[in-house]
Amino acid sequence: MPIETAPIALTTALGSGTSEIEPSPNTATMSFDLLTAPAVKTALGGISEMTLWRWTKTLGFPAPDLIIARRKFWRRRTIQTWLAERESRKAE
Repeated sequence: MPIETAPIALTTALGSGTSEIEPSPNTATMSFDLLTAPAVKTALGGISEMTLWRWTKTLGFPAPDLIIARRKFWRRRTIQTWLAERESRKAE
């Protein structure tokens, strides 16, 4: 049975205010709080698979926290931490 995740939304764009990835209010979140690659790409503005790969190689985007049968999953906190670090560097 595949792990499903709640839809997420990027509350603000990178570089403008505080960016957070939060579950949609109309869905229940799982205790694992895992995001699939499509959910991460959508939350980051609809980026492509190639852009996600490129960010991992050049911008320090975190590698997946979990890979199951070639499916990649990130913990919500991992993505939030990376966004916060990028924003703090930009603010300096």
